[in-house]
Parts: sequence; structure tokens; C-alpha cells
Amino acid sequence: MAQGNQGHVGLCFQQSMGTEYTSSMHYLPILTESMLETKPRLASEAIRSRFEAGPKYEGLNEVGGELSSEVHPILIGMALKAWCGQASGSIGTSEYTHTFLPLQSDFDSKAAVPPMTVEVYRDTGSGMLYYDQCLNNFDLEIANGELLKMTWGFIGCAAKKATKTTPSYLTGDEFRWNQVSVSLGGSALDEISQLTISGNLNLEAKGYLNGNTTPARVLRTDKRTLEISGTVVLDGDTQKDIARAQTSQRMVVTVTGQEVSSGYNAKLEVDIPSFVYTEYPDNIGGPGLIEVSFKGEADYNTGSATMVKFTLVNTQSIY
Repeated sequence: MAQGNQGHVGLCFQQSMGTEYTSSMHYLPILTESMLETKPRLASEAIRSRFEAGPKYEGLNEVGGELSSEVHPILIGMALKAWCGQASGSIGTSEYTHTFLPLQSDFDSKAAVPPMTVEVYRDTGSGMLYYDQCLNNFDLEIANGELLKMTWGFIGCAAKKATKTTPSYLTGDEFRWNQVSVSLGGSALDEISQLTISGNLNLEAKGYLNGNTTPARVLRTDKRTLEISGTVVLDGDTQKDIARAQTSQRMVVTVTGQEVSSGYNAKLEVDIPSFVYTEYPDNIGGPGLIEVSFKGEADYNTGSATMVKFTLVNTQSIY
């Protein structure tokens, strides 16, 4: 009888589309997973003097799904590279600093961002390899009293059964809510209790007349977006006036984790140079504290030449 706590998930960047890659697996402690290989049935619509449908055939396969995890200071770098399309790093005294900027070009003609192989073993039978997987969207969730959480949303092309690998997990502590600070417009935002940062590449798996029932490419269908939502105590008119004026502000989210080497801590910084409110509902919801569940989005900032910059400090040498 299969049990979730005996399963595992591994992640690995591929060298190219079309071939799974498992020699550099990083094992992700997950909360849940919904990776699937779906085979829609294609029905003939022709009339055959009966009420039942005509013959059915295998349609274009759909492969992908979501992983939910807590945020480890090394493993989150894989998500950032997968979504941004690139990573650059530098070594300090005994720590590494990685910078992730959304790339202004595609990985190649078949994949918008670097493709990945996702191994899922469900404590019975063979493992499953979901490959040619591109990270289409993510949600970074920060909530008072909780560990930081990440949802990884994949769109891919293919899946196969495979012999399971043996997982080994990284040491180190996950990021927690009390390690987080937020600044907005250059001032600390101490009254915020929840924040979610959501990125979306708007990718789609595309099939072609190539004799296969699986897609061959994962490419963009719309613009890249980064949305931010949160809950903050209503305290004065400053942010309401900024929201009404549609004025952009710089938002910086900093997470400072455990010490990873003498004098250096694991660190994640999300720098959004042009954050603009899209909703700022300062309504009274009852007799208690008035809180605003705001929404906003990141605009492309011409001075910074980006909509967002992620910086990660840890002991990982390269992504």
C-alpha cells in the first residue's frame, strides 16, 4: 500500500528538449504534487445512424502539473532559474551570491525557458519521469506564523516510466516568516501580515504534424507577468493616495535565514523596482482592525531594465 511519506520528487535541468536528464537530480521535499500525463480522447463527430459517439482515438497528450514545497535557500534557486531563464553567480569569502533576471530571449526554438526533468516516485512500482517540463508559473507565499511556501507550475511534453532513483536531501533550514522584512517606497512596511508573489510566463505546449501524440514545443502565448497581493493594516492615507494616483514604488522583500558560513547568512531578496497597485479596498469588514487586501503588479522598469531582480545567497556554487 503506497504512502506519500515514502515517495519522493527529484528535479534536474535538461541539456536540451526531447531527452530526459537524471544525472544531476536535486530532491525536493514536497507538501503535495499533481504531476500528470493526460491522454484526451478524440471522438469522431460523424453521424452513424445512432445516438452514441463514433470511434475514439488518442488525442494530443497533456503533461505537467504542480509541486508544492516549503522554501529551502538552495532549492529555490532552481525555481528562479527555471522561471527567469538564466542565473549568474559570484563567490565571496565562503558563500555564493546568485542573481536571477528574467531573460529577454528564449532558451531555444523549442523551449521558452530551460526544460527540466521531474521524477516522481509514489511508493509503488516504477518511478515516473515527466520531462521537457518548463516552469510556467510560481507562487511564493509568505504568511505570518508559517514557513515560506512555493508552488511550482509546470507545462511539458512527455512522460515515461523509469526505475526510481534513491533520494538524498540537502541540509539547512527552510525560510520562516520571522526572517522576512518588506519595504515599500523606501520605508519599512511593518504592518503587513501576508504577501504572495506570483509569476506567470503564459506558456503553452504545442503539437505538430510530426507523427507524435505528444507536444514538441513549450512556447509563449502572451506577455510575462508578475503580480503581488497581500494584507496590510490600514494606517493613514499615504498608500491609498498612491494607489489612487497609480504611482509606482519600489518594493523590496528580504528574507535573511540561518548562518551558512562565518559572518554570512542564507538570504533571498526580491527587488521589484516598479510596483503599482491595481486594487486597494480599504473597506470596513467588521468591528475589529481594518486590513486592506491589496493587489498590484510589477511594471517593466526602463532604468533597471527589468521588472524584478532576485538575489540569492547560499552555499551552492552554480545553477
